[in-house]
Parts: sequence; structure tokens; C-alpha cells
Amino acid sequence: MDIITVILIVVIFSILALGVAVVHQSREKINRLYFFNIVSIIGWGIAMLYYRLSSDSTILLWAKLLYVAASLIASNFLYFTYVFPEYKERVSYLKKTLIFVPNLILICLIITGNLIITGAKTNLSEENFIYWGTLYPIYVLYILFYFNFAFYRLWLRYKKTTDSTEKIQIGYVLLGYVSSGIVAFTTNLILPSFGYFVLNWIGQVSTILMALSATYAIVKHHLFNAKVIVTELLVFTLWIVLLIRTLIADTLIDGVVSSVTLILTVVVGLFLIRGVIREVQQREKIEKLAVDLQKANDRLLELDRQKSEFVS
Repeated sequence: MDIITVILIVVIFSILALGVAVVHQSREKINRLYFFNIVSIIGWGIAMLYYRLSSDSTILLWAKLLYVAASLIASNFLYFTYVFPEYKERVSYLKKTLIFVPNLILICLIITGNLIITGAKTNLSEENFIYWGTLYPIYVLYILFYFNFAFYRLWLRYKKTTDSTEKIQIGYVLLGYVSSGIVAFTTNLILPSFGYFVLNWIGQVSTILMALSATYAIVKHHLFNAKVIVTELLVFTLWIVLLIRTLIADTLIDGVVSSVTLILTVVVGLFLIRGVIREVQQREKIEKLAVDLQKANDRLLELDRQKSEFVS
């Protein structure tokens, strides 16, 4: 297990922790739809992980799944821009069809034929190779169009909205997705087009920017929930690092020490998360009581004013 594999595993589980935390903290429609985007990002990371570890007999399958997952990220993100930052109305079936049917056609072309990917080969000294078909430029254009159209939609929404919180939410999503998109376009689309695959795993690592920015944007109006999410993410990441350390231990003693440390960390982490959640719930109750008290005070002041007017 090389360092790149370890990094990919940590990134995959960190993104999964973000997605689970968002859905766990709120059952709102936007949170559930965002989780589908997270699933496609995780799928892309898993496909890269198995693609790098594949043998000659399975590498073509994982290479194709790698590009299937990337296409799903593009379509899910574009759909996400129709419901973010607030899910106010249902997206029409026509829009859904125009978004996902081309994606379905592209997936069929990737899986069933050799028009986009004709083959793949393992390379022990560097990264594995993929051989492109005649329609690979169409795939590149599809990814570029979907992402850039999504960026354009978010930018228009950013310019039109007068809500400061909404502006911040859209700004964070744009910052995270544009930054990650530039990296991924370069390392996973442009450079491989010229046969350079050494950096094609960096795009998956950069997706952590997507997940972090979108997660923060979604919970921006729930600051207490954001605190819980950050705690869960840090604890979950620590568990993954210790688990990987246990699996790659060189000696039995190192393995036992890492295992014991992992068990203790899991127990302490669970208590920590529960403590933070309890603190958040108490603070939310206090916040609600303060609001109710302020409303009651305003009502008393209004009644006092009315009484004074009546007496006058």
C-alpha cells in the first residue's frame, strides 16, 4: 500500500463523513439531494483506488467505471444548481431529462463499446495507462459543458440574489467546485489526453474541496450543526488514519499498539461527538428560549404602550 493509496482512502472516508453528517444533521430536501452528489464523488474516488490496484484482467473495467463516475459528478452537480441554496420548487421532468439522458447515453457508450475507452494497461513503475477511442473528445466536451454551465448558473444566482447569507453560500460552492474542477480538468482530462497519467489521481484528492465547500454552504445557516459536522469529520478522519496504520503495521507489536489505540480512540471519539451534540442541543434550546423571551418582552412593551395610550 503506497502513500497515494493511503491518501485516497483518507479522502474517500472524509468525504463520506461529510455526506453522512449533513444528512444526519438535517432531513431537508437539499441535504438529501446533496448526498447524491457526495455518492458520485465517492464513487469516483473508489474507482480510482481499484483502478490503481487492478491487475491486467480487471483494469479495463475499473478504467471505464472511473469515467462513468466522473460523468455522474457532472450531471449531479448541474442538477444540484437547480435546487441550491433552497429547494423552493420541483425541477421539471424536461430539465431532468435534458440533464440525465445524455449522461445515460454516455455511460452506455463507455461501458458497452470502445468508442471512448478502448483499453487500459498496468504500469508498475508509474501510473496505469488508458487508451482512448474516437469519441473521447466528446466525453471531454460533455464534462466541460456540464461543469461550466453549472458554474454559469451559480454565478447568475450570485449576482441576482440580495440575500447576504445566500451570496456567501453560493460563493463557497463556487470557490470549492471551481478550484477542484480546474485541478481535475487538468490532471484527469487534459493531461491524459496527451498520454500523461502520472498525476491522474490528484483530481480525486482535490474533490475534498468540493465536499467541504458545499457542506459548509449548506449548513451556513445552522452554525451549531456545522460545529458537530466538523467534530465528526475530525474524529472520523482520525479513525481512518489509525485503521490504515494498523493495516500497514510492519511488526506484530506495532499492530497491537495501533489496534489498542484505535479502539480507545473510537470510544473517546464517540463520547466526544455525543458531548458536542448535547452541547449543541442545549445551546439551541437556550437560543430558542431567548427568542421567545424577546418576543414576550416586546409584547409586554406593546401592551404597556397601549395601556398608556388608553389612560391618556
